[in-house]
Amino acid sequence: MKKALFIFLVLVFLPYAIFAVSNAKVNGQKEIVITQLPADIVFTCDLAQAGNKLAFEYFVDMDMDGKVSQLEEIIDFFYVTDGIGWIRDSENPDNDFAGDETAVDGKLKITTTIEQQEVLIPSGIFGLMKVTDEDGSSDMVKIKIQITPQPPFIQGKVTNAVNGNPIQNAFIVAEKQDESVFGVTDVNGDYVIAVTNGTYQVVAMEFPMQNFQMSDTASVTVANN
Repeated sequence: MKKALFIFLVLVFLPYAIFAVSNAKVNGQKEIVITQLPADIVFTCDLAQAGNKLAFEYFVDMDMDGKVSQLEEIIDFFYVTDGIGWIRDSENPDNDFAGDETAVDGKLKITTTIEQQEVLIPSGIFGLMKVTDEDGSSDMVKIKIQITPQPPFIQGKVTNAVNGNPIQNAFIVAEKQDESVFGVTDVNGDYVIAVTNGTYQVVAMEFPMQNFQMSDTASVTVANN
């Protein structure tokens, strides 16, 4: 009786234990840091079942807690179906649609290249790639772009106005007309943001604002000599 009961429980609960998107990785890892661009990345995962469609959502981890919450900013969204390959535009690769590079087998593999102009995540901040299967199950991987900016750039330091201590993980926003560029301070309160020529309004802030108020705005003009 005990053996029969055990088999019954396994048969009942096995689908709930196994059939979910799982094992999502980028370059074989749950978390990667990219230090040079362009960079080739390989996304892999196991689906709930063969033939399923997977939704991809890319977020900027605005509060830097490693979780997708209401504070995060979504920057991209698309679907990939098991066994349906890439749709290529021979005249303009930027119009390509990502697809599965394996058969209809309950597994996904997508190989792509991240170019400098495609990076929408501020340097030093994790991007969260959340994937959701048709059954509602989800998994996530983290990607951080940590590239040393090349001139021209804006650099500076953020400190506590009261005691002068450096502030880590402060957001820096540099705005010029319709263009916004973001950065984040390191452990020493220092930041470097790659920009183009022009006059920017620069402000430092905590996100979400809990301990500090937004800094005064500074005007910075960047021009190649």
